[in-house]
Amino acid sequence: MQANFLAPPSVGLEQIMHKRRIVGFLAVVIAMALIGCGGGGGGFFTTSTTATTSTTSTTSGLDLTYTTNWTAESASPTGQSARIRLLNENGGVITQRVVNNSGSTQTVTLTDVPTGFYTVETQLFSGSNATGTVTGFLETVVQGQTSVQTTVGAALTDIKVTPTAQSLVVGDAQQMAVAGLTANGSLTFLAPNSITWSATGAISVSADGIVTANVAGTGTVTATHTSGATDSTTITVTTVSANRSKWTVMVFLNAANDLYGFAPPDMNEMERVAGNSQVRFVVQWKQVQGVGGNANPLFSGTRRYLIKPDTSSTIVSEVVQSLGVNVDMGRPETLNEFVDWTKQNFPADRYCLIVWNHGNGWHREPEQPGRVRGVSYDDHTGHAIQTWQLPTAMQGQNVDVFSFDACLMQMLEVISELQPYAPYVVASEENTPGYGYPYHVIFGPWTQNPAASTRDLTKTFVDGHTGYQSYQNDVITQSSVDSSRIDELLTAVDHLAGALIANRNDLTTIAPNIRNNSMKYAFRGDGRYYYDLWDIANRLQSANTAAAIKTAAAEVKTAVEAAVVWNGFTPLSAGSHGISIDFSPANAFAQYQTDYSLTRLARETRWDEWLAIAP
Repeated sequence: MQANFLAPPSVGLEQIMHKRRIVGFLAVVIAMALIGCGGGGGGFFTTSTTATTSTTSTTSGLDLTYTTNWTAESASPTGQSARIRLLNENGGVITQRVVNNSGSTQTVTLTDVPTGFYTVETQLFSGSNATGTVTGFLETVVQGQTSVQTTVGAALTDIKVTPTAQSLVVGDAQQMAVAGLTANGSLTFLAPNSITWSATGAISVSADGIVTANVAGTGTVTATHTSGATDSTTITVTTVSANRSKWTVMVFLNAANDLYGFAPPDMNEMERVAGNSQVRFVVQWKQVQGVGGNANPLFSGTRRYLIKPDTSSTIVSEVVQSLGVNVDMGRPETLNEFVDWTKQNFPADRYCLIVWNHGNGWHREPEQPGRVRGVSYDDHTGHAIQTWQLPTAMQGQNVDVFSFDACLMQMLEVISELQPYAPYVVASEENTPGYGYPYHVIFGPWTQNPAASTRDLTKTFVDGHTGYQSYQNDVITQSSVDSSRIDELLTAVDHLAGALIANRNDLTTIAPNIRNNSMKYAFRGDGRYYYDLWDIANRLQSANTAAAIKTAAAEVKTAVEAAVVWNGFTPLSAGSHGISIDFSPANAFAQYQTDYSLTRLARETRWDEWLAIAP
């Protein structure tokens, strides 16, 4: 049952600021006030609710008086007790109360009821204290009401379906509610399995009353009671927008983890730069109450937003879809669905896709060796999108820019998976601060000149991120890679791997020395062996190595330079050239060799064979 209620957030929550997106390392505890919700409201939404936040939070809500008249009992269904529940948009219980049959009229008061829309669901039970079997039910969606009147055992004269006159987005779903009506208009109970649902037009409906919007247009959903009483609601289905822009920027914002506190500031940054209709921002944002320490969020579940221009500290963007709490943003199929939906509803000449979350490069977390992790870690489900699942995430889709607002993702192992789906891949070899991209800085040039070439616009990620004043004392890198040059880089890496394998015995000292001195990402001793590929090749070329290694290393350097079109770093990350690679010793590689074999890099080059014997 859904009743679309926006829960008020808290203020002053203590946040853990991770060096974005690596759990367990360099966690800096900061006090970060989560932007709160003004009022205490929110509301029922399907296509166009504005969610607002402010720096203060007040507990608000109504006192709902719920009256049960037990005196009629002249018709079925009847019962010995009733359980009254108020449900939020995801079917979660806001509050509940059990009342026993008193043989009279009794009233209970439910305090701090949300001022927006919510669902009242009441079940009758054959025994006292909500025990025994369910003998009857009623459901109604209400808004701002201070009282609900129900009668048990009264003759039914009609039924009532709520909510009425809905507007849904294609692909959206809405749970309908139904209750009986007495002659004086009081709500009364229906027997279980006494309602049949049907639909016509642009919608379909399940046996339990869940309406799905299928195509643009209108539709009618009808509930029919076994007595013959019926009631209908008209549903309008839209595609949100049929206008085509020059750019649509898609942000897959997975905050169902300990990064939840950094999502509102990033939303604000997008709003600051969202003034040009030719550059639209569409966000799929998930957060869940209790997940990652998120005690009292602005909402709990997954929403799709169209970013609206605003320069205040509030979030004023439009909620165009609510997907509920059960969306798994650690599944590649979920990312694919988001891209497909955005393209259908916000078509553009060009698309940029950003995955916002923790990142761990290509492989498992070293501190949790039993758990494999790539990017978009959903702590609510325990899932993440693995590097070798990126082709599944992008199957049938193409974007012009694929970017990771996450740590450690600009690896050859990752880029090669995305090559068929995006001409440019933008990410960091190094860690990323918890605050992530400064969106207002990066996308300012996009909104000023959306007709600029894709290649030139990817430079704004590099300049905006590594040049951001607040990040100058952090280890920050960012690069834009031309995917069309990846095949030749894979060939060069394969040649280098072959030369290293052939001369393995000459590298027993050289390879460990390179690991000790080359540009490494994350932290030394952390169990990751991510190194700058150009730097590795340069050191192999400069060392006392075989001629075949020197030739192959030079080929790799040339291929890296050709593939990396823009590269930047802060002073603490000097020596980064834009693409990293796993350079593990064999004893470490053995722990995850099976996983590595799933990557395209392992399938198409001998790099995994080198790592399997690397000193």
